[in-house]
Amino acid sequence: ISTSYIFDFFYWLGVALLLKEEPHFGELRPKGAFLRGFFTALLAIGFCMFSLSAEFISPFKYLDKLALKLLILAPFFEEIVFRGAMYDLLAKVPKLNQKIKLLINAALFSGSHAAALAFLPEEFFSFVYYQLFYTLILGWVCAKSRERSKGLMEPIILHLIFNLMFYLAITNYGL
Repeated sequence: ISTSYIFDFFYWLGVALLLKEEPHFGELRPKGAFLRGFFTALLAIGFCMFSLSAEFISPFKYLDKLALKLLILAPFFEEIVFRGAMYDLLAKVPKLNQKIKLLINAALFSGSHAAALAFLPEEFFSFVYYQLFYTLILGWVCAKSRERSKGLMEPIILHLIFNLMFYLAITNYGL
């Protein structure tokens, strides 16, 4: 487990305490959640297919405990930070349009993936640049989901579905 996940947890907890907000895990509304989950899976499949056709070299296949990191830790911790703490902080900005707040949230999420450029070999850069694009889209979908569901459960599940498609592409097709 990365120390960044420990930081993520305490960051989320600190923002919640500062804003005096209780965690919003919300409820799943089956019909809407199912449709958004299906759309998210299709979106991820499209991004995976493009990654494979472009012959990007993904660093994910070199990770230890890939399933744990990609399917459990990343969806949970990234969502509590970005759709939890960051979303709540942006909600407190009074004169900012809601669509702009969602875009800022998505851009911050995407930008957090740029850190890989600092420590990965250059052979992975094209994949990381592409990742910045698709995580912007995923960030928007998850932020919109947070807005609609009023909680973190649905964005966590959507993130898991998205990552599951990438996990399958990595383990079955060598992405």
